Amino acid sequence: MDKFQSIHSFWSSFGVPAYNRYSVPDDAAFPYITYETAIGSLDDLIPLSASIWYKSTSLADLSRKTEEIYNYIVEHNPVLIKIDGGYLWIFKNGIFAQDQSSGVDNIKAKYITIYGEFLTQ
Repeated sequence: MDKFQSIHSFWSSFGVPAYNRYSVPDDAAFPYITYETAIGSLDDLIPLSASIWYKSTSLADLSRKTEEIYNYIVEHNPVLIKIDGGYLWIFKNGIFAQDQSSGVDNIKAKYITIYGEFLTQ
């Protein structure tokens, strides 16, 4: 698995579809996660930002999914994903999630910031 695949694999592991922020299908159904990719090498600290999107009048499901992701990261701190030539190390550092405005009624989002380090050469 390469570095980009490892980021996709991580965000896809939470039971909802995950898409690169710039490749969300026009017919994508809610809920889903959008993420941004960044790569680096040994000792490069990189942000691994994502947004969780739900279509609802309530924040309940969105909050539960955000908490699920938070708990997974804390429980496995650090999260290690095997990749070609090494590992991706994922951890939280500071503010984890905040509300994000979608600008559309009934579409709710949380913006998540976590960090990663590629332990590769």
